[in-house]
Amino acid sequence: PIFISRKDLLFSIPKSHMFLNMPYHLQQAVLEDSKKTIRELQLDENRKKELASALHSQFKDWLYATGNIRQLYCLQGD
Repeated sequence: PIFISRKDLLFSIPKSHMFLNMPYHLQQAVLEDSKKTIRELQLDENRKKELASALHSQFKDWLYATGNIRQLYCLQGD
């Protein structure tokens, strides 16, 4: 992956998209830390379902906002 500094851009990228410009190993560290934090939460089943639904919804929104949903459609077609 290519790392692009914010100062090198002619336009600003929302902070939510800066994760994509991180080197792969840093992305993996962030994801592992997030998974660990979620696993350590003391949630009842209803709250776990709410969290899973919220994560799914945000991921789906991200797929459409970035255009990455096309990749999933292409994989389904193969």
